Amino acid sequence: MDDVLRNLKVYTLIRTTYTLDVKRKSENIIYHWHDYYQFVYTKRGSGEVIIADEVFPVSENDVIIVKRNEPHTFATYGDKLETYEVKFIILDDKADFLKDAPRYFCHDTDGSIKRALKQIESESETFDEFSREVISTEMYKIFLLIQREMSRKREIADIARNHHDDEEVSDELLDKVRAYIDENIDKNITVKDVSDFVCVEYKYFSHHFALRYGMRLKQYIRRKRIELAKELIANTDMNMTAVAERCGFGTIHYMTRVFKNEENLSPTEFRRRFKNVHAVMLDAAPASFYDSNNTEEN
Repeated sequence: MDDVLRNLKVYTLIRTTYTLDVKRKSENIIYHWHDYYQFVYTKRGSGEVIIADEVFPVSENDVIIVKRNEPHTFATYGDKLETYEVKFIILDDKADFLKDAPRYFCHDTDGSIKRALKQIESESETFDEFSREVISTEMYKIFLLIQREMSRKREIADIARNHHDDEEVSDELLDKVRAYIDENIDKNITVKDVSDFVCVEYKYFSHHFALRYGMRLKQYIRRKRIELAKELIANTDMNMTAVAERCGFGTIHYMTRVFKNEENLSPTEFRRRFKNVHAVMLDAAPASFYDSNNTEEN
């Protein structure tokens, strides 16, 4: 991979918005291609990247690399599909690890790739004598992050492949999933993200998850978010909007609805009750274990 960094030529990062609705793609689809690689990161929205005859559904934080001279186009599932795109080439053919590699497609689980893209964008706007090296280094880091993510997916797929539909999902796989959820509960992960992570059909996997942990996968994620929200509400001064974002609820309205269903009170009421209880405890006189009616004489 060191040869890649030395031979990497990166073009300026651009933001692109696609508006062709997937329902109209058969009538209006126009393929294009170019003699360089195209790194595509879905910033907002959802849709499809169509490469030759293969369709790749994408949503927020999904990553795909279009290879050189591949006919491709984009379509949306809604109003628009917003992307970050970097066009690049690897000058030395021997160092070109993408040429014969499997399709690079993954999900930016922890936001590492997006942070690298932000740095590339910043360097592109304030270009100086060091920017070219910084941009190439960040792009190289993105390659490593993608390879690590895909390696994890292969590892999970290998575990899942050892099980047939009439067998139980292994404890090892279930433990990996719970660890994945616990590590990423503060992000906007969905059951689809978890299903993609384990490479197992969601309903089948969720059934075995429920047998092991006593609740469906969706319930487990919701419960973990509520636990994190309660901790932040009780022990910090974060406003409720920030708490909702931090816990992966997205909006304060959704967090309030889920919180009420689980705790029978709103987040604001929970904070008020928690503060009041602890204020009483702190203001109370210290407990005394001395009983004047039960003294012992020397």
